[in-house]
Amino acid sequence: MKAGGEKERQGGDRREYTLRWRAQETLGQQRPLKFHDFPSLWPGTHRMRTIAVLVGSISRDSINRRVVEALKLLGKDRFAFVDVRIDDFPLFNVDIAKDPPAQVLRMKKEVSESDAVLIATPEHNRSIPAALKNAIDWGSRPAGHSCWIGKPGAVLGASTGATGTAAAQQHLRTIVSPQQMVLMGQPELYLHWKEGFLNEAGEVSDEAVKKRLELFLERFASWVERVSVKSA
Repeated sequence: MKAGGEKERQGGDRREYTLRWRAQETLGQQRPLKFHDFPSLWPGTHRMRTIAVLVGSISRDSINRRVVEALKLLGKDRFAFVDVRIDDFPLFNVDIAKDPPAQVLRMKKEVSESDAVLIATPEHNRSIPAALKNAIDWGSRPAGHSCWIGKPGAVLGASTGATGTAAAQQHLRTIVSPQQMVLMGQPELYLHWKEGFLNEAGEVSDEAVKKRLELFLERFASWVERVSVKSA
């Protein structure tokens, strides 16, 4: 197929699924959209979406970073992942917010140039870590120049506790909502970290957990496309 014909076909796919979603909204027939609902995501038909990844823990042995690395292995054929560093910022200070330091500008550029945002958070005292909150604050300033606005996003978290960062994730959703990041609601991904969660290669060894991660990636791929189409 010629380049012009390919471009026209992709445009047709985009219009078709925009109209389908609008029809579903009108008829009250919304359903969870899946990866195969979007031909633009199929291999060879569209550019790979870029995902900015923020890990809330800055610990050297972070289990959330290890989970993210395993998730990236599962999603390497769907997404191009960009690791966003957040551990070298000064504390947010309104006195210098109009002239952010270079590290903050680096983060904002990486997020702005990405198609979506994925945040993995541990739970610290029923909330998110200070470094993650600091990054969100810096990204939202100066006023009118937030890097979060309109970005499709998703959150996940792993913890050695049985609730698997449920409280932290709910608090995180409260924090990013005013930033106008468009977060995926389902599936929620609260992971209870146990010994043997990953094998020596960093891959998920538990089949049940692997299926949850694959479903999460499938729904996230659909979410990114859905939000991107509705924002176009």
